[in-house]
Parts: sequence; C-alpha cells; structure tokens
Amino acid sequence: MSVSPKAWRPPRPGINTVLDLRMDRLSHRRPHPDGNRSVVEGKEPLNKHETRLESAEAAGVLVAVDSPVLSDATWHDALPRPRKTAATAAILDSVVTVRDAGDLTCALLDQLGLLRQLTGGFDVETTVRTARNYLVTGRSGDAVVSLGGTVAPESSVRLEAVGTQERRTCSFRTDGPAVPTVVTLFDARGAHSARLRYESGRRASWLALHAALRDGTVPPHALRHFLDDVRLISAEAC
Repeated sequence: MSVSPKAWRPPRPGINTVLDLRMDRLSHRRPHPDGNRSVVEGKEPLNKHETRLESAEAAGVLVAVDSPVLSDATWHDALPRPRKTAATAAILDSVVTVRDAGDLTCALLDQLGLLRQLTGGFDVETTVRTARNYLVTGRSGDAVVSLGGTVAPESSVRLEAVGTQERRTCSFRTDGPAVPTVVTLFDARGAHSARLRYESGRRASWLALHAALRDGTVPPHALRHFLDDVRLISAEAC
C-alpha cells in the first residue's frame, strides 16, 4: 500500500527513514517490516516537490539517488584521477542523449550531479532549452563548462575534461542492464582505460543504499547536493 506525494510528511524524530529519490518521481511506500525504515520512490516530477525534499533533508533522511550514473562503480573507482584532470582542465564538456524528450530534465540532473562529484559544482552563465534539447554553459574555476542534451535513438552520457597535457573521458550507456562504463585517459603515451565492470548504475545505487542501512556508510550522492541541483534547474528554468 502506498500514499500519494501530497500525503507524505517528514518522519517523526528518531525514525530512520530511507528516501529513494528516483530522478523523475516521488511517492511513499509503507514502512520496513522492522518498523523503523521506509522507502520513497517515484510518481511525480521531482522539481515539483522541492519543499518535501527540504523537509526530508531537515529530518536527516538517508538517501540513495536512483540514477543510471551517479552511483556507477567504475566512475567512483576512477574518480580521484578524473578530479585531478579536471582541476587543471580548460574545458569540461558533457553531452547526454535520451530516447524520450520527457527524460531531458532527469538527464540534466545526472550531468549536474556528475559535475558536482567531479568539481564541486559550477556557475551557470547561459541556458537554452527547447522541447527536444538544451544547452547549459558556465564556468568551474578556470574551466569553461558545457552541458548539452538531446533526443536520440540511444540513451547515453558522456563527460570529458580537456587540459593542455591530457584529456579524460567517461562514457556511460544508460539503456542496458549492465553495459560497462568506460573511463579513458588520453596523454602523450596514448590511451589508458579503466578496467571494465559489468554492473548497471541503478544496481550500484541500490547496493549503496543497502550498505548504508547495514554498515552506516554514506551513499555516493548526498540529498543536499541533489537538492542544490533541483534548485538550480528551477532557478535557471533549464
């Protein structure tokens, strides 16, 4: 049995609640059988529920963002090296393709989340949005940032950091259950790719949530960061 998002309220103090934020949806499931955990997942656009997300944050809700990329194991295993490249990069570029134009906002949330994990965020300067594509530009430190999304036959995310001495790319295929993510460094010695891992990003999200419940670990993408990205999309009308 579930209730609508309108009926959802923050948990009582002391209740350990789990909030599973699907990138495009929000609803509420009944408590875990042990009586102190529950899961929230999707029925309505997240950017319409900013107040509820803020209430969840204030209540100290444990969060796993259900995304095809933000908890990806290959990406997180390699992340210290892309961060080093990004720190001296001149260009940070990302392009997302989706099959359905209705997924564009979710795709931009993925891009903003990846960039936040990589650099801590960026300052938006311009935005262009149509029914079937978007382009968001800005700066992160000395780097120029470009985030683009469009409708295409396949769903994918590409992120690239370009510097004077090296270039690093990360390619996610989000339309298959276990298509490996490819992280590659290009430098004077050639191309060097991280070991492939056949696991979907969404499976990694749920494993991260399970580990947080069992061991007290911190999920890869915090609710406060996700909230900041939702607010950014709302403020910039992306």
